[in-house]
Amino acid sequence: MKKLFTLALSLLAFTSFAQVVTNAGMEDWHTYTVDGTDLEAPDGWYGSDSAIFAFNEALPFLGLTPQQQIFQSGTAHNGSSAARIMTADIGTFGVVGGTLSNANISFSQGGISYEGGSSVNERVPYVNAWVRYEPGDGSDSGSLTVNAIMTGLNGDSIVGTGVVLIGETNGQYEGISAAIIYIDGTVVPEKIQITFSSSGTSPEDGSTLRVDDVSISPLSTKDLSAAKVVMLHPNPSTGIVSIYHTLKEPVTIKAFSINGQEVASNTFTGNSQLDLTAHASGLYFYTVVNKAGQPMQHGKLTIAK
Repeated sequence: MKKLFTLALSLLAFTSFAQVVTNAGMEDWHTYTVDGTDLEAPDGWYGSDSAIFAFNEALPFLGLTPQQQIFQSGTAHNGSSAARIMTADIGTFGVVGGTLSNANISFSQGGISYEGGSSVNERVPYVNAWVRYEPGDGSDSGSLTVNAIMTGLNGDSIVGTGVVLIGETNGQYEGISAAIIYIDGTVVPEKIQITFSSSGTSPEDGSTLRVDDVSISPLSTKDLSAAKVVMLHPNPSTGIVSIYHTLKEPVTIKAFSINGQEVASNTFTGNSQLDLTAHASGLYFYTVVNKAGQPMQHGKLTIAK
């Protein structure tokens, strides 16, 4: 069973700084119709199901069978409602995880893409939420992915990202926090894209993620990027990174692309390697967690072939 990757949540997250997240408590909802089907979504948030229904309406010959994936739930962490995100079988493309984002979602044969997000004028360190997760058969996992965005003449650029995997929470809400790792120490994003998904790379029909009380932490939150649990060398590298720690128990290091996709993982004690040779040159992020799934270190890796 995959465990919930958690960080301690700061109560300061509910300051005015957190109010850039529209409808953070998932209390306000609206209904709408796409391709003849009535759907619902929390105000200020967008569901993958509407994008899939719209795609099917435009290209009906593909033979999709879209399913509603975003629902209002009365099982909330606080208040009267939360968002319930469901994984479903949509036919041609098989089982697809439900997605809820504060950015506009579009769906194509190439996958899901996002545009927009919450406007910010400060460097955001963490995005927090309360979640409750029930995997389809006990082995699926949900996720919270955060992208820090800057806009330009050539479109949006991702200047920071954070990823938290969500495992079964045994029927209770648990707090999670995604630490955003930036491409450098000075960049300030213009938008923050917050995306919740009910499944990972191997989605299971029926996996359910409930989300409530989303917030952005102020700058005073503890910054794990300063921790040095695992030493990595060389960095930049051509793809093979030597990794080392002196703890008595194993830790896991995971590497992610700037789009938040996991590209490599290694659980180890002592000396080992992280192999990124199959991936293109560029910037990657990593997270180190202990055997309980608790984050211990974050940082950046560069591949220069």
